[in-house]
Amino acid sequence: MSRASKLIAVAAGGVGGVAILSASVLGFAAAQAAGGHPRVTGDLVQSDLSAGLRPQLRYDVSGAPHHSDLVIQSSTGAGWKTAARLSLPAHSSGRWTGPDARRGRYRYRLQVDQGSDTLATSPVLTLYVYGIIPLSAVLGTQVASVTIGGHSFSYAWKAAGWESDTIAQIAATSCRSLQLTMAYTQRAAANVADVATLLVIQQTRTATGNVTAGTIGTLKANLTGAFEIALQNAPGSAYGNGTASCWSSDGRA
Repeated sequence: MSRASKLIAVAAGGVGGVAILSASVLGFAAAQAAGGHPRVTGDLVQSDLSAGLRPQLRYDVSGAPHHSDLVIQSSTGAGWKTAARLSLPAHSSGRWTGPDARRGRYRYRLQVDQGSDTLATSPVLTLYVYGIIPLSAVLGTQVASVTIGGHSFSYAWKAAGWESDTIAQIAATSCRSLQLTMAYTQRAAANVADVATLLVIQQTRTATGNVTAGTIGTLKANLTGAFEIALQNAPGSAYGNGTASCWSSDGRA
């Protein structure tokens, strides 16, 4: 008697637990006969999103036995949870769209399951979802206010009496961009510059913005990694604020 015939005979014998196992093994054997082990791959349509958008994941499955499912799992920490379960034909490809995403870092993986057995698992995919946080969260400072040109200006950092100054250095960041504002008031003295320069310094690029005394200027910088916020040509008083687009709550990776 062949191996498959013996399995069928055991199933027909009514041994409950063995019968279920036999069906699973038979399905797996059928998948092997049809062209090898089950296989599942996937990729993210976009690996980074803005908060509120819906993640999309493409999948491709081959060699899946009958009565098997594609299980999409997600994780934001130590454990995994099921995000979706889809019934599968032997060969299947498609796209899954998740719910609106909140700021954070997410991992996804795909599995081909038959009953309680996992027959194939994809590599892990990582999604970064960016949201807007205040600059004070990145710097770890408290927000205060000052009057500039008759208007109140809230600031997360200040520097006074410096020709140049380093405001912050962030070695490992979860942020992809900064939107900065700065107010500058020059000292009442002769030969003092009335324009200060705000800089965002990175390894391969530097963004700069000039701010005239008594006004409020802006500077936007796209980030690719570690960065420094610095000030130049500012012997007066400078005050800065802004926001950052990050996937973590404090801008740290």
